[in-house]
Amino acid sequence: MDAILSQMEGPEGALILIEALGVLGNALRQQGFYRAAEPVLRRAIEIAEQDPNPDALPGALNKFGMLCKYAGRFEEGAVVYARALALVQERHGEMHPMAATLYHNIGGLDHARGTFAAGEPPARRAWEIRRELLGDEHPDTLADACAHGGLLDGLGRHAESKAIYLRALAVYERLYGPEHFEVAATLHNLAAAEALEDGAAAERCYRRALAIKGKLLGEDHPEWGLTANNLAVLLNERGQREEAARLLQQAAAVMDARLETGHPLRELTRANLARSG
Repeated sequence: MDAILSQMEGPEGALILIEALGVLGNALRQQGFYRAAEPVLRRAIEIAEQDPNPDALPGALNKFGMLCKYAGRFEEGAVVYARALALVQERHGEMHPMAATLYHNIGGLDHARGTFAAGEPPARRAWEIRRELLGDEHPDTLADACAHGGLLDGLGRHAESKAIYLRALAVYERLYGPEHFEVAATLHNLAAAEALEDGAAAERCYRRALAIKGKLLGEDHPEWGLTANNLAVLLNERGQREEAARLLQQAAAVMDARLETGHPLRELTRANLARSG
């Protein structure tokens, strides 16, 4: 698109370029290359700011907000999401897929920074919108349900979250098979909900999630490191200290390599490693 955009007439070329930059930036983010993703996603926003299509900018802002969350830049992400949501509501109102997506991500941002009470209402609103638009068992609806479950966990409402995760897990395995990222993410969340009452069940869920993430993403990805960290904390509590220490060392090395100094996940794994010693 960079090579041919100047030769094109009409708005389609810019829209294709915005979409291409968004896909590339998301791919870099999903691989854990947050620094490389930033200039790509910023460029998409800059082009969208000038695009006459009013739906181009909220999508570009949303992708950059997701990067802010994973990079630990929560305040910047909150501003970006708020701007995108206002644009969508002004043009489409509440009952729109992008509004649901933004409410989902706003809740996820609060989950990441530990402000669970603030994040629960937007996460619940995302689930409500998506259920009305797509029904109870659509994968997007289940993703919103699980995101809401994460906020419920933070508020100590584990019985409610566990029911959400079990239902989502059954549907994901039916739709995608046993080795899909959504399966791994749901197992990770289910393990956290199980940990207070059934340590053995939580360990099984974490181990399965870790194996799937390792296969799909590699053992040098922050998502793998997060599950390794959580499993290690659980193993330490269950007296399996040698394996816990090894996993924490691996998790800390991954976070140090991939995340900026001061990132909450980097600090978390280092603190857990220090306590385990």
